Amino acid sequence: QIGFIAQDLQKIWPEKITKDKDGFLQTAYGTYDPVFVEAIKALYEKIESQENDIEMLKEKISAMEQIQASNN
Repeated sequence: QIGFIAQDLQKIWPEKITKDKDGFLQTAYGTYDPVFVEAIKALYEKIESQENDIEMLKEKISAMEQIQASNN
């Protein structure tokens, strides 16, 4: 089974962590799904934006190299 370390999650969402009868920390994983989906969407948007920026910068570098080559 794959999961998270409750102590790590407790730092972010302390209200989602409980203790069982033996004192072990536990959490219900299904409650995090919407948060993870939104985080992935935000990261994807950031990646797309950065890819667009990289492509624009490549085009500018290419144009500058062409200008430099024509001046030599």
